[in-house]
Amino acid sequence: MKGNLREIEKDILGEAYTSDETQTNLLNLCSFGSRFAGTPSEKKAVDYILSKMKEYGLDNPHTEEVNYLGWKRGTSKLEVTTPEYRELDHIGLPWSPSTPEGGVEAELLNLGNGTVVDYELQNGEVPGKIVMTTSFTPPWMRGEHRCEKLCRAENLGAVGFIYAKNDPGLLCETGVASWNPPETLGRVVRFPAVGTSKEVASYLGRIQKKGKVTVRITANHSWGPAITWNVVSEVIGREKPGEVIIVGAHFDGHDIAVGAMDDAAGACVVLEAARLLARHKDAVKRTVRFIAFPGEETGDFGSAGYVLGHMKETDRVKFMFNLDGAGRAMRPGVMVHGWPDSLPFFKKMGTDMGQPMPTGVSFSLYSDHLAFALQGIHTGSLSGGAGFTSWGGSRGWGHTAADTEDKVDIRDMREAAAHLARILLRMATVNALPFERKSKEEIKTMLKEYGYDEVMKVLGSYPSWLK
Repeated sequence: MKGNLREIEKDILGEAYTSDETQTNLLNLCSFGSRFAGTPSEKKAVDYILSKMKEYGLDNPHTEEVNYLGWKRGTSKLEVTTPEYRELDHIGLPWSPSTPEGGVEAELLNLGNGTVVDYELQNGEVPGKIVMTTSFTPPWMRGEHRCEKLCRAENLGAVGFIYAKNDPGLLCETGVASWNPPETLGRVVRFPAVGTSKEVASYLGRIQKKGKVTVRITANHSWGPAITWNVVSEVIGREKPGEVIIVGAHFDGHDIAVGAMDDAAGACVVLEAARLLARHKDAVKRTVRFIAFPGEETGDFGSAGYVLGHMKETDRVKFMFNLDGAGRAMRPGVMVHGWPDSLPFFKKMGTDMGQPMPTGVSFSLYSDHLAFALQGIHTGSLSGGAGFTSWGGSRGWGHTAADTEDKVDIRDMREAAAHLARILLRMATVNALPFERKSKEEIKTMLKEYGYDEVMKVLGSYPSWLK
């Protein structure tokens, strides 16, 4: 379909808000299961996403193999052994190791929210203990991720880790137990780690008032070489095909739920934006590449593997949009990551679109934009409204067995896809994009400003090319 920008946008908006495609794709992806790395449901999702990219008429739809260290869930047990005996509801955290026969038994050290200050105050108490923290991070502090809390315990000599959900509801929160160096695609922590509920943590806190509490973690999991696939397609630019905008979201969830919010919805928003833009190929001047990433929940295997496999093309990538979380709530704005110098471009775009576009800047280590940002590529995500307030440290239903299809509203996915497609159309048709790749020193400075240079060293994930 040809036409001026406004006519094309009207078609995009009309199609986005009247189509049920996002809902259909969400239900189909969730019907396969969790799509967790290494499971049969993952391959079903790969095949389905590839088929939809072909159906939508996108250019060059294909898969790209990624090799990584795989993990398979086995059995685990969490027990209180002193001052009373009780088995506790829990779930083993992915990529945590097996224990010796008989498990690992030690005194429990409750570090509350597990902030940097909590660890500093109890530094000398950590060695030889099983450390417990909640998932909460106070809103006045930097968002401290589960992996940071776990690795601080590991580095200080703990022998086990319990991660307790901060929200009530008897839901155990899961999440990968280690974050991987971008060039290794696989790292195993040295001690067993489990997730549990707020209620279990409250029980442990109550019996600690009686005196010393010992707990035992027993686990039997397995690892091995594994293969996964990025699913890639694009709308090739008619005038500047060598300039590339990348749009991606992970399609995997954790193996305890169908991962509807995190992140089937985000993958469906990417698919829908691709479908909407593909209707107007003749108008696209520069290339827009759409990628469905696997393995985000287990350490960004897909996105890191993609970047490692495309190092020669890095200078061609002008911007990367990460749609992790898109579609689970209306997010009409743009959050850029790390460097604020791209904000004026998006602010002006909002004015030109005749639609308020909240903009902001933040940075996180824990999603698929990271591998691109560490190469100096500008990255961003959709965000707005409550998403612009300080993070309160709660995932809600995310990373629990309650992350199911009923939690996602089609209106939110339509809103996100329509907004994204309009942004991509304008980015793909503007004469020039004002995004210059950042230097090694600028990357290092940005990480230091956010305090993440120290965190990446704690995680053992500081990239070798920045040292």
